[in-house]
Amino acid sequence: MLIENGYIVHIGKERPLKDQRLLLIDKKYEKYISDINEGDEVIFNIDINQKISIKEMVEGGPLVITDDLMQEALKEEKLAYSSSIINRKTPRTMVAIDNNNMVLFIVVDGYMESNPGINYDEAQLLLEKIGNIKQAMMLDGGSSSIFYYNGKILNYRSENWRNKIPAFLGYLRKNRYSTVGVYYMANIKPDKKRIVGLFGHHGCGKTTLMDAILKNYSGADRIGQRYLDSEEVEKDKGSTFSNHVVSVDYNDTRFYFFDTPGMSDFLGDIDVAINAVDNVVLVVNASSGIEVTTERIWKIARANKKPIFIFINQMDKEGVNFGELVSSIKETFEDGVKVVPLQVPIGEGPEFQGIVNLITHEAFEYEMNQSGKDKKLNTIPEMSKTYYEDYHQELIEDVVETNEAMMEKYLEEGEEALNPENVFKALHQAFEDDEIVPIVVGSAEKNIGLDRFMEMIRLVGMYPSERVFKGKIEDKEFEILGKEEEPFVGLVVKNAVDPFVGKLTYIRVLSGTVKSGDSFVEVQEDSNEKVSHIYIPRFDKNEEVSEAGVGDIIVVPKLKKSRINDTVAHSSRLIRVDVPEFPEPMISKSVKPTSKNEIDKVNNALSKLQESDPTFSWNLIQKREKQSYQV
Repeated sequence: MLIENGYIVHIGKERPLKDQRLLLIDKKYEKYISDINEGDEVIFNIDINQKISIKEMVEGGPLVITDDLMQEALKEEKLAYSSSIINRKTPRTMVAIDNNNMVLFIVVDGYMESNPGINYDEAQLLLEKIGNIKQAMMLDGGSSSIFYYNGKILNYRSENWRNKIPAFLGYLRKNRYSTVGVYYMANIKPDKKRIVGLFGHHGCGKTTLMDAILKNYSGADRIGQRYLDSEEVEKDKGSTFSNHVVSVDYNDTRFYFFDTPGMSDFLGDIDVAINAVDNVVLVVNASSGIEVTTERIWKIARANKKPIFIFINQMDKEGVNFGELVSSIKETFEDGVKVVPLQVPIGEGPEFQGIVNLITHEAFEYEMNQSGKDKKLNTIPEMSKTYYEDYHQELIEDVVETNEAMMEKYLEEGEEALNPENVFKALHQAFEDDEIVPIVVGSAEKNIGLDRFMEMIRLVGMYPSERVFKGKIEDKEFEILGKEEEPFVGLVVKNAVDPFVGKLTYIRVLSGTVKSGDSFVEVQEDSNEKVSHIYIPRFDKNEEVSEAGVGDIIVVPKLKKSRINDTVAHSSRLIRVDVPEFPEPMISKSVKPTSKNEIDKVNNALSKLQESDPTFSWNLIQKREKQSYQV
């Protein structure tokens, strides 16, 4: 049913329009609502703090946990309810309210030949393991009816809806099943995370690419809105002036993206982001080719030994020639590393309509309405065959040359002996070892190829646990391994100011874990800091979590001290992470307060600016009784 201004305006399956709400009622409860008609009033009046007895909730499902749950009542309810519902293992959905009054859908999906899912007792154990749950109810109809969350229809004839549910508890096989082994989205393993930076010359389409990703995976309305450009001047100028960080979930993997400035005036932010990410995506404008900042970023990334993807954007623009562009990229960038396409386009310029995967031999043609939807073609189109033949063999040979066992198999049995999964594994290792730079293609504005771009990073990209940072305790050098059993170490990668919350510090977790309520030390400033709340950076509104681990980028409010590139660490391991040195500032100015009353204000303002920009420095100059600042 669609609700508008508190009244039912439609009964049936329809997408809600702006200002409309969707009320979904399971078919089996239709007998209780048979007299509902269009025009009836709907009152959304749920008191989440009310104490509801188990018996009053039985029609909604067998499981309710409240603050005053008694074991006697639990036993009574289990006797009263159908034994098949209580004890039989089936796929379950629980709707829960946590102690922060957030409503969660917890989806438990089992995959077993004869006994899927979980039973009543296991569900209770699971909720206790998750913790922070005030109240929960099991929906005995399974999970298929949950397809509306946060204003969007998520599983309306779509296989990807589960990625958007706040908590998704994976697929569990019979021989591995236990409630302890359940996956919870707040505790994604490091190998299921990717930290990615979008870099490139001004105007190459980095922010448009980020818009398209947010539209596809975070519920943004449309492409071209520059969602991450939070400052008005950025939207007015159509340019990004500082690093912006956001996360999206794709399949079983969490992506953290840095959208970076494209002008060399903001080289400090670019340096910070290159050091912070594991995967550098160099975005190239297909019609403009390699530009000044493109080359500069390439050199910085190579100097820092960062694995690089090249994303050729704007393949739909006039005058694009993929073959010539690839030749130019190879000529400019092959400095000991092999640059090779993973994909070739279906059409070029205004005729661009899809991509061909050179490893799986699959071809995908996209709808031309920015939907991002595609269809798999039965054969490789004629317009793509020349590029396919030119680059497919080159890619396979470049990959097998990096893997001795695969090389032997290739020479003895030919390409038919290589399955795509093994080729991707070898390519992942070659990418991590800085031996191969893959090229992928697409159009962010037309939303063509973005799902394949995400899939290539998921399959080929470097994991946070594979990255080794170095640091010092006093003068002794140590390696910081991406292991969650190690003491907590984090790196400050961004500072921002929220008009309502105040200072927000973005921290990459390098090792260990951190929980709400923990304390750590800002090492450079020797400042003890309390972690009151932990957030994951999200589109529209950050998501609060109770714990974060290796490969997460977290947002922590109201730290006393936290400069970009400073280290935060557990008190048992006060290590200083090694970070690249920034170039010396080339421009200096003098700032003079007009009165003594302004001195403290100027001091505070300059200190905050220095926290947000590592290339900015200032000092106080005292001349006789007058003070000025050199910045």
